[in-house]
Amino acid sequence: MKILRLLPFVLCFSSFLLTAEENRLSLSLTTDVAYHTKTYYEAGDSHFAAPDEPFRIIKARTTFAASYKIPVLTGESPLFAGNNITFTGKVMLTPVSLAPTLSVTFSPAAFFDLEAGIDSGSGWNIGMLKGLRQYNPAKKTYDDITSFSAWYIQPYVKATIKFDVGALWPGDWHHIVGLASFGVGYQSLVGASQKIWEFQTYAGHADGMVYAQYYVIGYQMPIKLSMIAMTFDFTGHFFASDYGEFADSFCGDFMTKEIGPMFEITLNKKNILYAGIFFLARRSFKEEHTEEEVEPSLTYSGTEWLWDYSAVRWVHYFN
Repeated sequence: MKILRLLPFVLCFSSFLLTAEENRLSLSLTTDVAYHTKTYYEAGDSHFAAPDEPFRIIKARTTFAASYKIPVLTGESPLFAGNNITFTGKVMLTPVSLAPTLSVTFSPAAFFDLEAGIDSGSGWNIGMLKGLRQYNPAKKTYDDITSFSAWYIQPYVKATIKFDVGALWPGDWHHIVGLASFGVGYQSLVGASQKIWEFQTYAGHADGMVYAQYYVIGYQMPIKLSMIAMTFDFTGHFFASDYGEFADSFCGDFMTKEIGPMFEITLNKKNILYAGIFFLARRSFKEEHTEEEVEPSLTYSGTEWLWDYSAVRWVHYFN
């Protein structure tokens, strides 16, 4: 599962059917850049809010990943020829955080993956960029946490189902692809003294059981523009009570939604670019406000849709 939302279009269709010629060891470097517009908070029931200013912030991260694949329970059928267990380690670096991740993925068939892992991370604060803070209910704002004195931890399990029409109807132009993923985890900020906290500049999080649903429907093509797709990302808490005294007023079990088109450009075998535009559904409140920091003390009233950001991802494979 993603530690936090930045770019939700991690796809695994570059090689839908695994082959015996694949490298067992894979090394990659992924760089993400997201350009956020500024949309003022509007009080009231559910609505769409248009951007008020063309620029709010640019967010970036880079992630080094190493994976080792071991073939298991393979068969002669294309659906089972690539069965494997993959061990993956990642280290993500942002301007305000360092986040290592470990995971194990079992692929018993070309269309199904079962993954278990643990996300972790800590951070620091630089001026207006806040990587590690906790909510102070008395002040109705967030207080900085000393660098590396608290750690984000999330063990998780995730199941993913994939399909490719081209596997049943061979042809270069027949690749209508899809993905459905559902993950469950328990997130916490170990070392924090408050229930509600902020990590990697994303506020409003709390210790508790969380879920993440991710869906993709796309079309692959044998050209440089190798895929166009729509992505749907839904995340939230199972229990509103994770937010303590703010469970009802803040709507602790609110589902955050992120939807947008994504484009994949294959430069060559070792370099792939992704680009997308993403719309976000966040909480709307009865009270007028200008800063996200005060939201836990406000009263939830509906959903606010907005154009959140445009993003580019570059993935480089070393082997």
